[in-house]
Amino acid sequence: MDINDKALVRLVSQGVEFALGRDVACNPAEQDGNEWQYDWARHGGQITLSNGDTYDVGPDFLDGFKEYWINEAKNAHSLQDAVVLMEAVSKSGVMASSDKFDYSEIYSHIPGFREDLTDLKTIQSDSLVNDGGMTDIIDGFAFCESENEYTLVVLSRGSWEDSYAWNWIYDWGQVANYFSKMGLVDEF
Repeated sequence: MDINDKALVRLVSQGVEFALGRDVACNPAEQDGNEWQYDWARHGGQITLSNGDTYDVGPDFLDGFKEYWINEAKNAHSLQDAVVLMEAVSKSGVMASSDKFDYSEIYSHIPGFREDLTDLKTIQSDSLVNDGGMTDIIDGFAFCESENEYTLVVLSRGSWEDSYAWNWIYDWGQVANYFSKMGLVDEF
């Protein structure tokens, strides 16, 4: 099973959890003793859940996940909700695809998202935001939680970390230079 199969299995498992709850297992049928048949992950097919329900699954259903995530984004009530949602999207395995997943399709619907203050190249190149080059930033966006409360939400991995994760940078000293470059007047 290659990385794309594993990613799709995680994505389908997450979808099952979202739709049916955590107590329903997503297990494909066994094949050849202890080996699992993951052909459905790459080409589509059917899986039977622990509750006996059978569903069609496969790569053609990704748009349904996007619609679900977009609806969740529209209902994010806080910065923490936004970060939790984006982390769930990331953990679904969409990054393992050979095609770059456009996270902005999701986070652009989050209340508080500021398109006018979001520039990924500037986020990535700002030495205070990227810890002097020690943090690799894949994606990110500006967020306004309330009047005059701005932060950056980034998908990043520090050189000391093993994996990428969505986090927010709330320290004004770390993000003020970025927001100044974007034309936000420092009123603090």
